[in-house]
Amino acid sequence: MRTNVRATPNERGSDSVKFDFSVLVVVTLRQRGQNAVPYKNIEQRKAYYQAAYAADPEKFRTRTAAWRKANAERVAATNKAWRARNAEKVKAARDAWNLRNAEKVRKQARQRAGLPAATRPAPEACECCNKPFAGRSAHLDHCHATGAFRGWLCFACNTGIGKLGDTAEGLQRALTYLGKKGTTCS
Repeated sequence: MRTNVRATPNERGSDSVKFDFSVLVVVTLRQRGQNAVPYKNIEQRKAYYQAAYAADPEKFRTRTAAWRKANAERVAATNKAWRARNAEKVKAARDAWNLRNAEKVRKQARQRAGLPAATRPAPEACECCNKPFAGRSAHLDHCHATGAFRGWLCFACNTGIGKLGDTAEGLQRALTYLGKKGTTCS
């Protein structure tokens, strides 16, 4: 419902605000001391608040912020109760946010796991075996001694390097083993 609001001075010099409704015109004078909303009808009350907010939105924002700060426990309890009653809506909103912000979610998960920040975006293929990541996730490889980011690997390469000790010596021992006579497949 849209209302017309205009402030006009009255006989004593203070101002009054007129709210024009389609059938009803209500004049509220400040000097009458009417602090309560003068309407029992929900639609009229809604229109009253919309018009008052339109006239001075900063006043309402400040008052709301002060009330929320003074009643922080009540606000938290109300929000918690709403989330409990609307668990499906909360989950749907969280899932939608996670989809829209997938890279941010992955970054936060890496930080929680204690992994270093990646210095470059993930490529299309594993940096070790060159197999494309199509349908698979890229794993952040890092040095366990220094925590430095090394690159993006597929799951198999990342776990293989890890199982060989994350060292060049471990890989060299594996190469030596594969190079021994009688251990090759060909």
